[in-house]
Amino acid sequence: MIKPSKQSIATFLAGVRKVVKRHRQATPDYLIRLLNPKIQGWAAYHRHVVSKQVFSQVDHALFQLLWRWARRRYPTKGAGWVREKYFTRQDGKQWVFFGVTAGKRGQMHRVHLRHASATPIVRHVKIRAVVNAYDPCWHAYLEQRAKNPHLQTPPARGTARPLLQVATPE
Repeated sequence: MIKPSKQSIATFLAGVRKVVKRHRQATPDYLIRLLNPKIQGWAAYHRHVVSKQVFSQVDHALFQLLWRWARRRYPTKGAGWVREKYFTRQDGKQWVFFGVTAGKRGQMHRVHLRHASATPIVRHVKIRAVVNAYDPCWHAYLEQRAKNPHLQTPPARGTARPLLQVATPE
Protein backbone atom coordinates (compact mmCIF):
# COMPACT_ATOMS: atom_id res chain seq x y z
CA MET A 1 0.00 0.00 0.00
CA ILE A 2 1.27 3.43 -0.88
CA LYS A 3 0.95 5.97 1.93
CA PRO A 4 2.18 9.53 2.45
CA SER A 5 5.78 9.35 3.61
CA LYS A 6 6.71 10.18 7.17
CA GLN A 7 8.98 12.89 5.82
CA SER A 8 6.09 14.46 3.88
CA ILE A 9 3.91 14.45 6.99
CA ALA A 10 6.68 15.90 9.14
CA THR A 11 7.50 18.62 6.58
CA PHE A 12 3.85 19.60 6.29
CA LEU A 13 3.32 19.75 10.05
CA ALA A 14 6.56 21.70 10.51
CA GLY A 15 5.35 24.26 7.96
CA VAL A 16 2.00 24.57 9.72
CA ARG A 17 3.71 24.95 13.10
CA LYS A 18 5.90 27.69 11.64
CA VAL A 19 2.84 29.59 10.39
CA VAL A 20 1.09 29.32 13.76
CA LYS A 21 4.23 30.30 15.65
CA ARG A 22 4.76 33.38 13.43
CA HIS A 23 1.15 34.47 13.94
CA ARG A 24 0.73 34.13 17.69
CA GLN A 25 -1.22 37.39 17.90
CA ALA A 26 -3.26 36.91 14.73
CA THR A 27 -7.01 36.63 14.81
CA PRO A 28 -8.48 33.15 14.35
CA ASP A 29 -10.05 34.01 10.99
CA TYR A 30 -6.71 35.26 9.63
CA LEU A 31 -4.96 32.12 10.87
CA ILE A 32 -7.63 29.97 9.20
CA ARG A 33 -7.17 31.86 5.92
CA LEU A 34 -3.44 31.04 6.10
CA LEU A 35 -3.87 27.38 7.05
CA ASN A 36 -6.80 26.25 4.89
CA PRO A 37 -4.94 26.44 1.53
CA LYS A 38 -2.01 24.51 2.99
CA ILE A 39 -4.26 21.78 4.37
CA GLN A 40 -6.35 21.57 1.23
CA GLY A 41 -3.33 21.44 -1.08
CA TRP A 42 -1.46 18.82 0.93
CA ALA A 43 -4.55 16.63 1.28
CA ALA A 44 -5.40 16.95 -2.42
CA TYR A 45 -1.89 15.84 -3.35
CA HIS A 46 -2.18 12.73 -1.17
CA ARG A 47 -5.82 11.87 -1.88
CA HIS A 48 -4.96 9.18 -4.45
CA VAL A 49 -3.14 6.91 -2.01
CA VAL A 50 -4.06 5.12 1.24
CA SER A 51 -4.15 8.21 3.43
CA LYS A 52 -7.38 8.38 5.41
CA GLN A 53 -5.68 7.35 8.66
CA VAL A 54 -2.82 9.78 7.99
CA PHE A 55 -5.34 12.56 7.39
CA SER A 56 -6.91 11.82 10.79
CA GLN A 57 -3.49 11.90 12.45
CA VAL A 58 -2.73 15.24 10.80
CA ASP A 59 -6.08 16.62 11.94
CA HIS A 60 -5.29 15.54 15.50
CA ALA A 61 -1.86 17.19 15.38
CA LEU A 62 -3.46 20.39 14.04
CA PHE A 63 -6.05 20.33 16.82
CA GLN A 64 -3.34 19.99 19.47
CA LEU A 65 -1.37 22.83 17.91
CA LEU A 66 -4.37 25.14 17.76
CA TRP A 67 -5.49 24.20 21.26
CA ARG A 68 -2.08 25.25 22.61
CA TRP A 69 -2.29 28.43 20.50
CA ALA A 70 -5.71 29.28 21.97
CA ARG A 71 -4.73 28.44 25.56
CA ARG A 72 -1.60 30.57 25.25
CA ARG A 73 -3.71 33.60 24.36
CA TYR A 74 -5.77 33.38 27.57
CA PRO A 75 -3.66 31.75 30.28
CA THR A 76 -5.99 32.83 33.09
CA LYS A 77 -9.20 31.54 31.49
CA GLY A 78 -10.49 28.01 31.88
CA ALA A 79 -10.52 25.32 29.23
CA GLY A 80 -14.31 25.54 28.83
CA TRP A 81 -14.14 29.26 28.12
CA VAL A 82 -11.38 28.76 25.53
CA ARG A 83 -13.39 26.00 23.88
CA GLU A 84 -16.48 28.21 23.60
CA LYS A 85 -14.44 31.06 22.10
CA TYR A 86 -12.41 29.13 19.49
CA PHE A 87 -14.08 25.76 18.86
CA THR A 88 -17.54 24.77 17.70
CA ARG A 89 -19.50 21.85 16.28
CA GLN A 90 -20.01 21.54 12.55
CA ASP A 91 -21.45 18.74 10.41
CA GLY A 92 -21.34 16.20 13.21
CA LYS A 93 -17.76 17.02 14.18
CA GLN A 94 -16.88 18.48 17.53
CA TRP A 95 -13.91 20.73 18.24
CA VAL A 96 -13.85 22.53 14.89
CA PHE A 97 -11.60 25.61 15.04
CA PHE A 98 -13.41 28.73 13.84
CA GLY A 99 -13.13 32.47 13.57
CA VAL A 100 -15.54 35.29 12.85
CA THR A 101 -14.91 37.62 9.93
CA ALA A 102 -16.75 40.46 8.24
CA GLY A 103 -18.19 39.86 4.81
CA LYS A 104 -18.26 42.26 1.85
CA ARG A 105 -21.29 44.11 3.18
CA GLY A 106 -20.16 44.13 6.80
CA GLN A 107 -22.18 41.13 7.94
CA MET A 108 -20.34 38.78 10.27
CA HIS A 109 -19.95 35.10 9.44
CA ARG A 110 -17.91 32.17 10.69
CA VAL A 111 -14.99 30.59 8.88
CA HIS A 112 -13.93 27.09 9.85
CA LEU A 113 -10.62 25.31 9.63
CA ARG A 114 -10.63 22.66 6.94
CA HIS A 115 -10.11 19.06 8.02
CA ALA A 116 -7.70 16.98 5.95
CA SER A 117 -9.93 13.97 6.63
CA ALA A 118 -12.79 15.73 4.81
CA THR A 119 -10.89 15.26 1.54
CA PRO A 120 -12.39 12.29 -0.32
CA ILE A 121 -10.01 9.51 -1.32
CA VAL A 122 -10.15 9.07 -5.10
CA ARG A 123 -8.30 6.15 -6.60
CA HIS A 124 -6.38 6.71 -9.81
CA VAL A 125 -7.68 4.55 -12.66
CA LYS A 126 -5.17 3.97 -15.42
CA ILE A 127 -6.17 4.29 -19.02
CA ARG A 128 -5.87 1.05 -20.98
CA ALA A 129 -2.47 0.70 -22.63
CA VAL A 130 -3.91 -0.30 -26.00
CA VAL A 131 -6.13 2.78 -26.31
CA ASN A 132 -5.50 4.92 -29.36
CA ALA A 133 -7.33 8.25 -29.45
CA TYR A 134 -7.22 8.25 -33.25
CA ASP A 135 -8.83 4.81 -33.61
CA PRO A 136 -12.63 5.18 -33.91
CA CYS A 137 -13.31 1.93 -32.03
CA TRP A 138 -12.00 3.58 -28.80
CA HIS A 139 -14.15 6.74 -28.99
CA ALA A 140 -16.88 5.28 -26.77
CA TYR A 141 -14.32 4.30 -24.10
CA LEU A 142 -12.70 7.74 -24.14
CA GLU A 143 -16.05 9.51 -24.01
CA GLN A 144 -17.08 7.39 -21.02
CA ARG A 145 -13.84 8.29 -19.22
CA ALA A 146 -14.37 11.97 -20.03
CA LYS A 147 -17.86 11.92 -18.48
CA ASN A 148 -16.74 10.27 -15.22
CA PRO A 149 -15.57 13.04 -12.85
CA HIS A 150 -13.53 10.57 -10.76
CA LEU A 151 -11.37 9.77 -13.76
CA GLN A 152 -10.76 13.38 -14.67
CA THR A 153 -7.59 14.46 -12.99
CA PRO A 154 -6.34 17.89 -14.09
CA PRO A 155 -3.72 16.54 -16.54
CA ALA A 156 -6.27 14.19 -18.13
CA ARG A 157 -8.74 17.02 -18.67
CA GLY A 158 -6.10 19.02 -20.47
CA THR A 159 -4.74 16.31 -22.78
CA ALA A 160 -7.33 13.58 -23.33
CA ARG A 161 -10.17 15.88 -24.40
CA PRO A 162 -8.30 17.62 -27.28
CA LEU A 163 -7.05 14.27 -28.56
CA LEU A 164 -10.58 12.94 -28.62
CA GLN A 165 -11.88 16.03 -30.41
CA VAL A 166 -9.10 15.93 -33.04
CA ALA A 167 -9.56 12.23 -33.66
CA THR A 168 -13.33 12.43 -34.16
CA PRO A 169 -14.22 12.57 -37.87
CA GLU A 170 -16.87 15.09 -38.77
